[in-house]
Amino acid sequence: MVKNVLIIGGSGYLGRFLVGHFQNNPSVCVGYTSHSTSQALHFDNQSVIHHRIDLETGDGLEDCMTTVKPDVVIHCAAISSPKACEENPEHAEAINVPTHLISCLKSMDSTPLLIHLSTDQVYGGSLANSSETDPIDPKNTYALSKYKGEEYIRQNWDNYVILRSSIIYGPEIPPGASHGVGRPLFVQFVQQCLEKRQPTTFFTDEWRNPVYVGDIVDACAYFAGNAGEGKRQEVYNCGGPDRLSRFDMAMAIATRYCSSTAVGSEEEKERIQQCIVPASTQDVTNRGYTSPPDISMVSIKLEHEIGKGMTSFCDGITLL
Repeated sequence: MVKNVLIIGGSGYLGRFLVGHFQNNPSVCVGYTSHSTSQALHFDNQSVIHHRIDLETGDGLEDCMTTVKPDVVIHCAAISSPKACEENPEHAEAINVPTHLISCLKSMDSTPLLIHLSTDQVYGGSLANSSETDPIDPKNTYALSKYKGEEYIRQNWDNYVILRSSIIYGPEIPPGASHGVGRPLFVQFVQQCLEKRQPTTFFTDEWRNPVYVGDIVDACAYFAGNAGEGKRQEVYNCGGPDRLSRFDMAMAIATRYCSSTAVGSEEEKERIQQCIVPASTQDVTNRGYTSPPDISMVSIKLEHEIGKGMTSFCDGITLL
């Protein structure tokens, strides 16, 4: 039975939901990390322990491992802004390739399961509905650093699950959080634009499979719960069932907004939906990084493994 779970990057958006999930299990002790003590969460459960670490230098990792003695490590810390990665590729690689983490894991007497969050951006963008066996072709520094992270794990650790996540969406404030995560979340950003009746452009020609945060938590919980059944070396796509552009997503949010709020007239509904303005990536001269056009993917392998389907985008936004 899994007794100790360590969540690297527990103060981030996904990490907070993971900490919240595992701290509800009285038989599991939860450790989580962040880069600073100011990012610590607040739980009544005294078995939830915060550790400050520096993934770039490895500072704090050894003490963290010694204290937690994890059966499962869920690694969801990353430099995930493509623009930030382009501006400082050395820093991006130092964080996104988990060299210090693997070194600490190797020093342990046991072989914990490492659940590592990667990205759909490792796919090149020329093929719709990619599967795990399709070619890898990173188009920007972020994608390349994440793929290097995958390869480093494959070559240096023999008990892992890699989840290639798409855009993650869900509630704004996760459990234990007294403040937001310091960056705009897509669904909440669209809702703010609608509330202000502010016309905003969204790309029609880039496609992904947005994934509900609860589905990723469920997948991680499944693998953690089965960690004692032998070593794994698996890669899974982790996206929702819908291939959508950002324009498609924004229109779905607008439709939901109109049906769930006190929008008086059909004219007002039309005015709200007109706030979602279609745009092409060809209209943008310089985004600061190359963005693959179609990194949609199928997650059938993951669904079969965990025994449940992924949440559709329309169903997911009704849960918010």
